Amino acid sequence: TVRLASGDLNARISVPSDDELGDLEAARSALERALDIRVKSLGTDHPYVAATMGSLASVLADLGV
Repeated sequence: TVRLASGDLNARISVPSDDELGDLEAARSALERALDIRVKSLGTDHPYVAATMGSLASVLADLGV
């Protein structure tokens, strides 16, 4: 079990600006393409696929998806 202090929970809460949202959407699109390519070429169990999935998850979290 991981326990966080209440200040830690609020540390990453922010509202992205319009420019940041555009950058995040571009990152999302690029990572989705990269993930598709890597899965097709490397298979689902490759570490690069896992790393790309993690990056995509981070961007999606920042977008609030």
